[in-house]
Amino acid sequence: MTRLLNHSQVKLLLYRFHRRHEVKLDPSLVDPKLEPRINQIMLPLLSVVGDAALRDELKQAAQRTQLSMIAERGLLIEALVLEILTELMWISRRPVVAVAEITMSFIQRYGAEYDRPITNRWIGSILRNKLNLQTYKSHGVYVVPLSEKEKVELLCERYGVNVLADNLMMDAEGDMATSGT
Repeated sequence: MTRLLNHSQVKLLLYRFHRRHEVKLDPSLVDPKLEPRINQIMLPLLSVVGDAALRDELKQAAQRTQLSMIAERGLLIEALVLEILTELMWISRRPVVAVAEITMSFIQRYGAEYDRPITNRWIGSILRNKLNLQTYKSHGVYVVPLSEKEKVELLCERYGVNVLADNLMMDAEGDMATSGT
């Protein structure tokens, strides 16, 4: 099925064809603080805009968009699992963190908020499929190796999870408490 272009679309397409040799992407306009996808969208726009004030406005809009995306991600279950995983990685004396340990901590902290059963399989699928973290079976249980710590730190930035070693404290029962995530 062929779709016809409307008048505005034709004008935009003609503009692109007429100006295709004039506009070059300027790699110096890439903002390293922004996520790659936002930079991918903003670079052509910033390269076309000649006015410095308008460029600054576009950069501010991109930063606001990124902050909004991070805030939204922070409310997802992935962020909650990531928060617990990070805390357990900080205190772990073993080279791995068991998925069952993450599940138990998740149930203690957030179990009342979920109607569905919180299982090791569900938490493991979030770790593997949503957060793209490596898990493997060790002595009959699935674990996340501490070698994933660097990836976890990058994910914390992406999801707006702020768990610092100074914020981790052990209370009298040995349970973990956080201040300010």
